[in-house]
Amino acid sequence: MILLICANTIASKDSDGVLKKYCPIWVYDCVVAQSVSDFILYGVDLAQPCRKFAGGLSELFEEVSIEELVRASELVVQFLVEENVNENSTDLLCNFSYYRFHFASKKTRRKFGGIFGTKLSDGVREYSGNETLKNLKAYYYETRSEVAIAGSPGWSLATQTEIPDLQEIAKNSSFQVNPMIYLEY
Repeated sequence: MILLICANTIASKDSDGVLKKYCPIWVYDCVVAQSVSDFILYGVDLAQPCRKFAGGLSELFEEVSIEELVRASELVVQFLVEENVNENSTDLLCNFSYYRFHFASKKTRRKFGGIFGTKLSDGVREYSGNETLKNLKAYYYETRSEVAIAGSPGWSLATQTEIPDLQEIAKNSSFQVNPMIYLEY
């Protein structure tokens, strides 16, 4: 990895010499939501989905550490518990992720592909666990007020097709329950 220092910023290049930029905040929000959803749905340790996402995202962008993904995910879990979201948690997270993925704002749909498509990396780091929590809270309160953009049932990062690299990371990060453990003898 080669470090470049220009205009008071530090950037790195990957092994192919391609300049790596920061993960966009909307992708980070989706990843945190998916990590917490996997934690709830599959009963795995919170670090498991975070580890796989951190590794995958770090191949595409500047390093996203497992520690910061776990901490952001813990903030989201804490919020869900405090608000007693309970059985609606995975639906809220799915809808939030869908909204953040497909919309830049309530009135602007994200464009994928083409010459004016959505940029898939940022030159400045804008994401953090606190920003994700702030975005989720805003979406949650809009949902309660029935003004939020509804998601698509069953949507996840693993089912989206707009960004194949992210889809592949999510597929590798989704945990499958072995149905054989539920069979009684």
